[in-house]
Amino acid sequence: MDGPRTMFCPWSFVFFGFPEAEEARDFYSIDSRNDQTAAGLGIQETGMERPMSELSGGQRARVILAKLLLEEPDVLLLDEPTNFLDREHVEWLSSTLAAFRGAFIMVSHDAAFLQKVTTCICDIEFGSIRKYPGSYYDFLRQKEHLRKEYERRYEAQQKKIEAAENYIRKNIAGVNSKIAQGRRKQLERMERLEPPVQTYPPTFRFQELALPARVVLETRRLAVGYGRPLLPPCGLESDKTR
Repeated sequence: MDGPRTMFCPWSFVFFGFPEAEEARDFYSIDSRNDQTAAGLGIQETGMERPMSELSGGQRARVILAKLLLEEPDVLLLDEPTNFLDREHVEWLSSTLAAFRGAFIMVSHDAAFLQKVTTCICDIEFGSIRKYPGSYYDFLRQKEHLRKEYERRYEAQQKKIEAAENYIRKNIAGVNSKIAQGRRKQLERMERLEPPVQTYPPTFRFQELALPARVVLETRRLAVGYGRPLLPPCGLESDKTR
């Protein structure tokens, strides 16, 4: 068949191209890749034929992630890609990204996931950004080493400043006045290090208050489900002793 062809794949993907370009992109293996990606991200469990309008937010996020992976772009931008994924799906995504031929920039709070897929970490802290080559744990070791090294340099400089100031104070009006004045000029020209800044994990403490009523939660004809109820309407009551 001459001219461009159109193929409709699961999740409303549309591919356009000429036969030569399609073969170059492994066009005839697209069904297999679709199935592998859908299984890897748990989309098959949701139902391959369901319209997007019927999916929850987490299910839609999986479909969008699958679409991005199947498109094989040169660069992927991923924001918390492991959200809404079960453990086995995170493992599949780790292997897929580790073998990804392009580049990807990712934000994630999953340390174990980062350790498996990253080769470089950009750390943003106190209004500055620093690049660390290597895995996530390499980054932690390098950052701790640099922190200790900076603290050592800062303490050494503070001792040097203190010694110079003591000498100036004792000798500025004596026979060693010229030496004291020279050291004062050295201090004025010195590029002083900023005091090290420490970060501390946040702590929360919530005040406990006595519940004024006996009944904590009460429902009537409660419907549970997404789109349609999973259970018949029910009522329940919970008091503060349970």
